[in-house]
Amino acid sequence: ISRLTENIQDKKTGHLRVACLPGFATSLLPRVLARFLNERPGLTLTLEPRAPERIQEWISAQQFDVGISEQFEDNPSIESEAIQIRTVFVAPEGHPLAKKKFVTPKDLDGLPMIHNNRDHAIFGALQQAFNSAGAELNGVVESRQFAPACIMVVEGYGVSVVSEIDAREYENEGLVIRPFKPNIPFQINILYPAFMP
Repeated sequence: ISRLTENIQDKKTGHLRVACLPGFATSLLPRVLARFLNERPGLTLTLEPRAPERIQEWISAQQFDVGISEQFEDNPSIESEAIQIRTVFVAPEGHPLAKKKFVTPKDLDGLPMIHNNRDHAIFGALQQAFNSAGAELNGVVESRQFAPACIMVVEGYGVSVVSEIDAREYENEGLVIRPFKPNIPFQINILYPAFMP
């Protein structure tokens, strides 16, 4: 009983329920969670990828302990923490823009681009950056997630602006990563049930 009490206090036993966007379930999050679990051998985990609306429902209903979502509307039953993730330009190895220290919309004027769906906040900010620079955003592929864009770029089809977290997952597969200016942050929200310890 004494050992069990210590483990509960040290948060080394129990079950953790995490709901996240599908992109996070296949990129950085499994690595983070594996390290977390290795330090807590008595802990078990449920990882459930879902759409932002469902994640909020689950957190609000206290069905999950932590949620990771892009979109969040204020809700008194949810505590949230916003995190800004830098977006970066990605190209295949050998691409002419790989020689640059950073890439701007002018550099991408008319080049075939893979970008987020048109209803995504990142696309709106990217389009605005291109418009301000007087450059053409030549979209050839739309994708809700950043990972497919990275894979297509590695395969030599187009270039993209994606979250740095996703880009780093493919860096060793031939993806060239450069800062993109102006800065277009990708915001995620860490969600917790407000009335649950």
